[in-house]
Amino acid sequence: MTDAMTDTTTAKMPETVNTQAAIDKFLAVTGAHVASYLDACIHCGQCSQACHFYEVTKDPKYTPAYKMVPIAKAYKRHKAPLSSIKRALGFAPPELTAEDLQEWQELIFDSCTMCARCTTVCPMGIDIASIVAVSRQAMVAAGLGPEDLMQAAENARTKGSPLGMTQQVLADRIEWLSDEHEVEIPLDKDKADHLRYKVDGDVVKIFITPYKTILTEKDLEFTQGEYNIELVIALGVTSDADLDKALDAQEKILHGAKIVTITNGDKPSTLGSTDWHDGQASSLSEMIVSIAEQVGGADVLDEQIATALLTGIVSATERFSNDKTNSNAMTMAAELMAAGANQQLIAAKLAEAHDLKPGRSFKNK
Repeated sequence: MTDAMTDTTTAKMPETVNTQAAIDKFLAVTGAHVASYLDACIHCGQCSQACHFYEVTKDPKYTPAYKMVPIAKAYKRHKAPLSSIKRALGFAPPELTAEDLQEWQELIFDSCTMCARCTTVCPMGIDIASIVAVSRQAMVAAGLGPEDLMQAAENARTKGSPLGMTQQVLADRIEWLSDEHEVEIPLDKDKADHLRYKVDGDVVKIFITPYKTILTEKDLEFTQGEYNIELVIALGVTSDADLDKALDAQEKILHGAKIVTITNGDKPSTLGSTDWHDGQASSLSEMIVSIAEQVGGADVLDEQIATALLTGIVSATERFSNDKTNSNAMTMAAELMAAGANQQLIAAKLAEAHDLKPGRSFKNK
């Protein structure tokens, strides 16, 4: 066994801090949920009582909320509401500097264990640990971070292994294991069975090449793997009894995924961990339109989607004639028509579904 199992060449650290790279990364990771956290902080200091580093040192700089300052500074200068106007008038926070990043490097990396105790006590529900996690990405983009971590990342980029293990070092290691345990561990063997795969779009093709034998369909057995689902969004589902029976064959879906429900009417949902309930909404379609406005506005509403959503609003309000009709539903309907909803198709399909002729109301049914 060789004495040196890895190449321990010191990673070349940047001579200067790439401040702009950090700013760009801060802005890239500041989506709607991160921005809401940054805007919600009221600087009450309650998070400090949950932080191990603050409790031991009593130094205010270890207050968890203080670790959000760099990303908050970039957000409020470049991405917050009215930030461009504030910059023009000189009211925006100053730009991040290399000195800022170097000062917060120790707080971001060395003074947080990501235990999230601060998150549990925050009265505003701010996930400070997640802010620290994305802030570390920006620090690394600037060339700042623990030397060992930066070295591992450099080794992974240049040598294909965080430990810097080259192919020759791996071969030496396997040879030592082979001698130590008195077993043959061939790295390349002629006339062996071969198994390889190829990813073709959404399909994984597997090729089996046996040596001195023949494979037939009888030798193969096919089973369906488990779904890898992280999030389930259930529309109008108030309890387990409302779930699609198709989920019965894949029970683990609901055990491993986060479940978010969207409901309206009188009965909120008890199914998932998060339920967005609006008792005043005319329909689920109205609520989905409001989500579309938040995530992309008119850009996410094409003719087909707009037609489907407008159908839901028109049907739920009985062509804007029942007590579910409200100003918000009327506004949403106008926006959907502006997005290209096919009103003639909606009228025809609803009339067909309710055995009505176009032009007759639901009340005449």
